[in-house]
Amino acid sequence: MDMVMNKRDLLIEAAIELFGEFGFWNTSTASVAKKAGVATGTLFNHFKTKDELIDEVMVYLKREMINEAKRGLDIEADLRDQFEHIWYSGMAWGERHPERFRLMEQIQVSQLLSNKEQIGEVGLPLDGLRELIQHGIDAGALQPLCPDLIAEIMYRNAQSYFEYLQARPEMSRFEKNAHLQAGFDMCWKSLSREPSA
Repeated sequence: MDMVMNKRDLLIEAAIELFGEFGFWNTSTASVAKKAGVATGTLFNHFKTKDELIDEVMVYLKREMINEAKRGLDIEADLRDQFEHIWYSGMAWGERHPERFRLMEQIQVSQLLSNKEQIGEVGLPLDGLRELIQHGIDAGALQPLCPDLIAEIMYRNAQSYFEYLQARPEMSRFEKNAHLQAGFDMCWKSLSREPSA
């Protein structure tokens, strides 16, 4: 990775920390630059505006979550098993990094995302997942929807379960896993074209 990329990631990580602690409304670009140990002008070499920085924080966090969700994915496995792996691994990332997961949610609902982010031009960094989803659509296993929409439906479902489980720390691991399994089963049923049992 070159120095420019290192500084860019350093700025994004500083923004994640400050946005999580103080909120993005209360965090100035100058404070992000200071936290990253660079001049404010350096921040604007990488992000033209604060809104662009917020977009890139969202993309960075989604990419981090998706990369974790794909780790250990068996591409030879049944499509449902692959989606289940992604579901559980993505949720495990959220459990390990609740502040990052919550920040994604806050950005999503803040209306600070640019139209470019919302319509997917910057959007969800699916990396190899878009191909997996498209393969499922082409094979007739998934509903004939846009791959980005299918990914977003999964993400929003996972977000709902994450919030529900985070609000109930008294739940046992067994109870949490039962809820996660039920959540995945409902999500899969809505996205797949498998005949109902």
